[in-house]
Order: sequence, then C-alpha cells, then structure tokens
Amino acid sequence: MRSPKHRIWVAGVLLLILPAPSSAAEGECNGFDDLSRDAEISLGSISKPRVQFIKTSLDDEACPSTTAACRQSAYLVRGDEVILSRSRNGFVCAAFLAPRRRMALGWLPADAVAHRRGDRAFQVEDWLGDWQFDLRAPRYRAQGFTITKSASKPGMLHIEGNANYADDQAAARKGSVNTANIAGEVAPTGAVLEFDDGDEDNPVPKERAGDGGSCHIQMRLLGRYLLAKDDWQCGGQNVTFWGIYQRKSARR
Repeated sequence: MRSPKHRIWVAGVLLLILPAPSSAAEGECNGFDDLSRDAEISLGSISKPRVQFIKTSLDDEACPSTTAACRQSAYLVRGDEVILSRSRNGFVCAAFLAPRRRMALGWLPADAVAHRRGDRAFQVEDWLGDWQFDLRAPRYRAQGFTITKSASKPGMLHIEGNANYADDQAAARKGSVNTANIAGEVAPTGAVLEFDDGDEDNPVPKERAGDGGSCHIQMRLLGRYLLAKDDWQCGGQNVTFWGIYQRKSARR
C-alpha cells in the first residue's frame, strides 16, 4: 500500500474506532462483522494498476461513491492481497495488511478486485500455533492466541487468548492496562469455529454460545490468516480480540 495517510491503524488505535457490530450502518466498513460459515468473507487481489480506498459513511455520509470527495489518499497496486467482506452498490469492504503489519480498512471498487477461489479444506493441524494480531504492537496493546491440540479430547482444540489495552506507554507504566484472558476447548468445523470462554475443565458448550453476558468468540481461517471477533464482553474497556492474525511460530 502506498501513501498510508488515511485509515491506517495499529492495533490499539483500531480498537477505539470499531463500533459494535449491531450499530454498523450500510455505508460503514469495519473489515468484517460475522465469521460464520455462511458469512461473506473471501480473499481477493487487486486487478488494476492503482486503486484508491474509498471513504466510509463514518468519514462522509455521502460515501462510498465514485466522487473525488470520497477517495482516500491510501491506495493499493495490482497484485496486493485483500480480505473482502460485504458488498454495496458496486463497492466491496476490504482489509489490507501491509508488509509492516499496518492495516487499512475501507471500500474498494468491486470491479478492481478479483475474488479468489473459496476456502480450501482445512484440517485441525492448520489451526495450531501462536497467532498475533500485530507483530509490532507493544505488550500493552497486544492480542494473541495460542492454539494446541486438546490433551484429553481427540479432535478438539485448546485455545488460550490474551489481549491488553492501554492508552499509551505512560499509562502502561502506571498500571492502567485493561486485559482479557480466555480459555476454551472446541472442535473446529473445517475453517470455522466459535465458543464461549470457559476453563478447560468446564468449557461452555457451543449450543449455549451467544446467550448473553459471556465472552463469545468466532474464528475463521482464510488463506494464511486467522480472523477473529468477539462480542466486546471479554475484558476491560477497549479490549477486544477482533483482528486479522498471522502465525508467529510453527505449528505443534
């Protein structure tokens, strides 16, 4: 991505601007709000020499549109890989991770993006490893999952997650850090899974997931990425597991 002046956030800043999924308006583009098997999520690549991101309705109520006022300065070039979600009036909501792990979110013209084939067949082993949202993030704004095979239940995964948030380094030094720590065991269904936080001896079963008042997690494998979202009930203020994760260590 070139000229990263708009819609570029590191992990901590992104958390402040993402609204709860229930408040998402038609013109907003938050990357993704649903990771279930039927959700509109896919990989794509830029098919034109240069494509500018388009502002969302949070920037301007008239956007997205093809007008000059809706164009961001940030742009992508042919071959850049994007994560695509919902479409609207000739635009597709996209997320892009630059090589330095910076993220861009926004609308792209649908005719400038080539969709790739659907998810391949994922196995339990594809989930394993240490995953992190932003490999450059300081510890007080870190989000990560460690996923291993369950020691006692064949075919199931043991998932531990940790997320932290502080306004800045000074706040972190004073101990003003909000945290979330989750654990659970769940059997994935190919590329998707969801569960409520529970300890390994008494995990909350999937059929009770989302009953309210719990920390509910959705995950989805997409190419080399692990996508995750929660219900904003997993920790302190501004703490969330929402993100696009990449594996930082080998499978095990």
